[in-house]
Amino acid sequence: GWSWGRSAGSWSSGTRLSTRASHSLADTWQSTEYNEKCSRFMTELSEAAELRQWDRARGLLLKASKDIDSYLNEDDEAVGSHTSFSRYSVRDSSKVEDLLRDVETMNLPKPLLVMFARRLIVGKGQGKGAPGKRQMDAHLMHSLQILRWLRTCSISKQAEMVSGLKDYTKIVNRLLRKSKSFKAKDVNPYKQRAYEIWLDMKKLYAGKMDAAAVRSGMNACAMTMRTGEALDVFEAWQASPCCQEEPEVDLSVCFNILIKGFGFERNLKKLEEVVSKMSQQGVVSTQSTYNALVSAYVNSNRVDMAWRVLQEAMQPKGGAQEDEESKQYMYATILKGLVMNVNPELTGLQQAVDLMNQMKTQGVVPDVYVYSQLIDHLIKKMNDVDAADRLFQLMQKENFGGVVPTVVVYNILLRGYCNQQSSLSRNGVGWSKARCLELLKDMGLRGIKPNTSTFNTLISAAVSNEDQRSANKLFRLMVDLKVDPDRMTYTIIMKSFSDQRRPDEVVRIFKQLDASAFGGADKIAFNCLIGAHGKAGQLEEAEEAYNQMLKRSIEPDSVTFNSMVRACCSIKEPRKAVLFVKRACAKQIRIAPALADVTVKMCIAAEEFSECKSMLKSMKQAGVEGVDIAERFVEERRVASTQKEKSVGLERAKFWIGLPNKYYDQDWKK
Repeated sequence: GWSWGRSAGSWSSGTRLSTRASHSLADTWQSTEYNEKCSRFMTELSEAAELRQWDRARGLLLKASKDIDSYLNEDDEAVGSHTSFSRYSVRDSSKVEDLLRDVETMNLPKPLLVMFARRLIVGKGQGKGAPGKRQMDAHLMHSLQILRWLRTCSISKQAEMVSGLKDYTKIVNRLLRKSKSFKAKDVNPYKQRAYEIWLDMKKLYAGKMDAAAVRSGMNACAMTMRTGEALDVFEAWQASPCCQEEPEVDLSVCFNILIKGFGFERNLKKLEEVVSKMSQQGVVSTQSTYNALVSAYVNSNRVDMAWRVLQEAMQPKGGAQEDEESKQYMYATILKGLVMNVNPELTGLQQAVDLMNQMKTQGVVPDVYVYSQLIDHLIKKMNDVDAADRLFQLMQKENFGGVVPTVVVYNILLRGYCNQQSSLSRNGVGWSKARCLELLKDMGLRGIKPNTSTFNTLISAAVSNEDQRSANKLFRLMVDLKVDPDRMTYTIIMKSFSDQRRPDEVVRIFKQLDASAFGGADKIAFNCLIGAHGKAGQLEEAEEAYNQMLKRSIEPDSVTFNSMVRACCSIKEPRKAVLFVKRACAKQIRIAPALADVTVKMCIAAEEFSECKSMLKSMKQAGVEGVDIAERFVEERRVASTQKEKSVGLERAKFWIGLPNKYYDQDWKK
């Protein structure tokens, strides 16, 4: 077998190493492949262990734990991707586990091994130099792998020192949050991994759970359709001394988890039991409780019960009203439940009438919130703004409730006329300017003051449809009515002036935004400013704005770099264009293909072949496709240019010594 004592200094990059792992059976071997950095680390660590130089070994382990990714050299498919989390359960090993097993065979003192594993679990943390999304996802996967190794390793009895209760809780919560990003219809790997970690946590910390750990475990159970198990966990915890030690715990959160879980499973009997138990224990329902109940009843196709919950939620409690966002959510959820039973073959307005009839059957009384959700449904889901407008007219009639529209309803309808298909809009699409202005006038006659959202919608539509005159008039009206602009208003107006090639006006609006109470200009505002200077061919001003952006620690994005390259191209500055393309590539940001082509042609025209090749190399490193073709084209033009220069020199020499030549022919006048 392989002897660690004889291995010092004998490993090379890419060498496949066999090591007798202390955790395994006597006739099994652990094999892995290390990169150069990791091979050097293992060699030095083995030497330190052989010489019993524990301080040196500790230093090596600490250094490796700070940047473990560079030692493992894994790709996204191995760690951090949806695929890696899906394959985790069928792969019983990984690079980090192999590394830990090999370190384990060196007979280091257990505290050093515990320290190393602990450091890997903790990761880089937050603050300065905090990891990006990819690094955080990789660290989450490594945490799972380390916990799996921990189950069977030589320090399994010290597991609590490697990963504490809070660490387990954090990992479960992170997995559950990531589960929301998994849209495939397959089994959600993040939920499954969260449940597996919860089982480990429950086994390791039985009788020591705090409220946060219990909630994370209940969530893991409920989100994997094991709400009955979540209820058992909750009841056991309530009966334990741990619960008594946390008297200030908000139990409503635990009940909300159970409500969501049983609602998702459509278990009405258990749902009613939880609601009854909540009442018996005197736990006060929160906004989240009402939201969860409405969603649970709707999911169980009991819209009538969801409506009763909504009515209860609307009742003032201690002078406090249900907040607007929560109210809108509950109405939208109820509407979603009604829509599930609507005949899909009906047209927009017929669907609305069918929904109204369902409401009467379910005891739902249409009010301004119901109508706002119906109008929004017709616009967003049915793409029928004309039907939405007819419902808007009907809602105000006595036999439909005589409901007076609010600014929210007007804004929904205005967004429809600005963005959706309509018989009144140009070519059936775009914005219907006349109808929008009619609605704005109608608001004034009713004494309903337009708000910031109203004007943002209208001004944005005008700018998008290249109606700068209307955009300017609407902005002036906004000022006259003393409606406060927000960031979006400023950036829309800046875009309008930018499209008009009026950079001075863009600068003026930018300065107003920068001096406003919104905390200064943001990335979107800077991009508008840079774009305006670029369109006007003001490269120097665009660079100044770019540098100012960097000084404020605002990270440039794709829009920023494309605007800078466009500005360089507009005044034919190939070297600077190349510079910004390379800066973008260094951040894995791709320049628009059309702009990249213009930059290449500009470099060729200026005979900046080396600059062009350098840029194409950066693009290739950033993963841009089709660069090889561009490189061949540039090389062909370089060779042709060199041959042309030689020919010009030869004809010039012939001219001066009096031989027949083409120096003054049309070919050489260029």
